[in-house]
Amino acid sequence: MDELQGNCGNYWGYSCDAGETAWSSYAQTNYTYDLMGNLETVTDAAGNVTTMTYDAIGRKIGMDDPDMGIWAYEYDALGNLTRQADANGDVLCFAYDDLNRLTAKAIDSTPASACPADLPTTGSDHLATYVYDTAANGKGQLHTVSWGPTPAANSDTFSYDGLGRMFKQVREIDNRVYAMETTSFDPLHRPLTVLYPDGETVTMTYDREGENSLTAGSTPLVSGLTYNAQRQLRKLDRTSVADTIYSYYSATGTGGNSNFRLQRIQHGGLNTDNRPDFTYEYDLVGNVTHIEAVTNNYGTDVQTFAYDHLNRLDTAIATGGVADYNHNYNYDKVGNITQWIEGSTTHAYSYSGTHPHAVTSVTNMGTYGYDDNGNMITRTDASDEFAQLFDVENRLTHVVNLAQADFSDTFDFQNDNEWNFDPTDQTVPHNLAGDNVVRNIGSSVDYSASMGRKTYNLGNGNAVRFRFRLTGTNTYAHFYLQTPGTYGVDADRFGLLARNSGFEVEQRIDDNNAQYVSLLDTMTANTWYVLTMIVDDENGFVMQVYEEGAPENSGVYHSGMLTAGESWQFLHTLKYDTAYLDDYAEMPMTSFAYDAGGQRTKTVEPDGTTIYYPFPNFEEEVRLDGHLWHFDEGSGSGVGIYDSVGIL
Repeated sequence: MDELQGNCGNYWGYSCDAGETAWSSYAQTNYTYDLMGNLETVTDAAGNVTTMTYDAIGRKIGMDDPDMGIWAYEYDALGNLTRQADANGDVLCFAYDDLNRLTAKAIDSTPASACPADLPTTGSDHLATYVYDTAANGKGQLHTVSWGPTPAANSDTFSYDGLGRMFKQVREIDNRVYAMETTSFDPLHRPLTVLYPDGETVTMTYDREGENSLTAGSTPLVSGLTYNAQRQLRKLDRTSVADTIYSYYSATGTGGNSNFRLQRIQHGGLNTDNRPDFTYEYDLVGNVTHIEAVTNNYGTDVQTFAYDHLNRLDTAIATGGVADYNHNYNYDKVGNITQWIEGSTTHAYSYSGTHPHAVTSVTNMGTYGYDDNGNMITRTDASDEFAQLFDVENRLTHVVNLAQADFSDTFDFQNDNEWNFDPTDQTVPHNLAGDNVVRNIGSSVDYSASMGRKTYNLGNGNAVRFRFRLTGTNTYAHFYLQTPGTYGVDADRFGLLARNSGFEVEQRIDDNNAQYVSLLDTMTANTWYVLTMIVDDENGFVMQVYEEGAPENSGVYHSGMLTAGESWQFLHTLKYDTAYLDDYAEMPMTSFAYDAGGQRTKTVEPDGTTIYYPFPNFEEEVRLDGHLWHFDEGSGSGVGIYDSVGIL
């Protein structure tokens, strides 16, 4: 496929007029197919190739994508996807019932082998379980979905009426129960009244065009919706506050100002009430070229936009407003931005061969790193550096701001107030190529108790991050978090074992046998690695390790089995050879959790505040002091909840 540039063609008797540019080839994308019509390869203008492979009956069994890496898929005899392996080495397993309905989804912690016959129903490898209704009203429909390491505390339950309509959903998140119930329907099965978790009832009415009014409790929010002949919204009557009026161009207007495109959004009176009114203009293909915002006491803000031959934004200019700007954009032939020119400042975009469509740096802005699946796991800007961790379903689970460390040490001196150092083999600081680091020399007899924090200062919501480098092929280095007590008796441990054969996660609770899970298959001597360990009692502990400067070579492990409510101490031990540590930091984090379908269910902020999202229009904030705050988008209001301390 050829992408052309220009605005006219010299063919079929036509010729370009003066000032016009004849069409010419700009970039070419090539597609190939197999004999069954399945897309096999896509080659873009830069030579990046995406390859898909299929089995004999046309099911996709493999994908090699320049940004997402190599993926593999397996199916049962009925065509259901049973196994998925991604570029990070994570394997998902799926199970089905006799009606080909999905019943379970789990992580395969032994990815070298086939998926187990029976998928786990709880624990760190459990992702989701689906149960279907057998009662008369909802027979065959989804009844419950439970997810995560503790499915008994995280689930959805659906109830159905005699017509098979789902009228109630009960959602449990961290043992907090929320219910959303449709208490009445109209004859067309549309909801008339909906009861929210905080007890508020939202009432809706309908006319022949659809929803017409909305009332939250006793407060009317919308009293009428008006449409034109094209079923475009003309008026939003907000009852007691300013209405919103929408105007449209005719079918045959001037240039792009046609085809019934939106012309104006008017809030209240036109340019009379300090509420902004917006007017829009378009080019021939529908790109917005002009936005004018008018507020009677604050002037007129005008934004203009221009586009290139592929409808990519070329220039953006704003004048007359509080934040004027003048931006220009340049692109390469595969659509990557190469430059963003901001007035007199040029921001150049750089890309790597590993992820050819993912920006790795922007001058004057920051740098970005990605794992093999294409998830952005590191980013820096002028003042902050962030570590971002994703789960096996490629959902963002943790963000750590390294600039907000509660404690950090670059080992420029020996800090005996914070650390215990083994005096027999420690030199702190040790100069390594001009940098001060911790050096630990291991014996050939046993692990040396080389160094550790003096206090059990880490708890739920804390992260540890540092750099390490190992020498020799015999290295056995251990970096771990441990609770008070005796290892193997009454202490828990979560750590990384680094040796020549690769990296393994170790986890142990009390006197139970330690479990080891492979994280990366190789360890390169005399190479700096970055390790992040996260204490997360709700979602499971997390560990991430990658070669510094090559985040795409990363391994991430999620655990759901460690004891909640514990205090943890960082320790490092070594057997054989030498290890170096640098840039140690402890800091709070922001974490996110999701349901089985990928909807975010909660956010835990660095100060410990937890925000739950049980339903799209309702959220609940729980603070460490016991205060609750409900926000109901149905009424657009927040409600403080009384407790022993008082209302927020």
